[in-house]
Amino acid sequence: MPDWAENALKRLSIPASTLSPQESTLPNGIRLIVQPVSVSNTISIYGHVKNQPDLEAPKGQEGVQLVLDQLFSYGTTSLDRLAFQKALDDIGANESSSTDFSLQVLTDHFNRGVQLLADNVLHPALPEPAFKTVQKQVAGQWPARSRVPIT
Repeated sequence: MPDWAENALKRLSIPASTLSPQESTLPNGIRLIVQPVSVSNTISIYGHVKNQPDLEAPKGQEGVQLVLDQLFSYGTTSLDRLAFQKALDDIGANESSSTDFSLQVLTDHFNRGVQLLADNVLHPALPEPAFKTVQKQVAGQWPARSRVPIT
């Protein structure tokens, strides 16, 4: 190794972590971890619903989770796909729902953003025509996907 590189490596130091997450469990059993960061006036929420689709899917229905994941983008039972996206656009929010979900929203619109996220996670539209379309798409991908090792 050249001298200049060796000298540079000797001066490396790991900065002290400034993270201090606050963890609690809500009355409904949800584990909540909050990490305040003051870089913008946005709030980001990331969540995961514990599940094991490879073990939970009935035999012959493997891949059902892939279909369900794609159907969350079709709106909710109270807002169709376009109305749901417009509601997100109106508050400048970015939302993704499934067993993994997230929301990025300006602090001024946090309550409305959480309402929309909750509506999509708890009351997805799951329209029948969309189900058939997505089911065909996933079925066409399934032979290749089923041969990929799980990591």
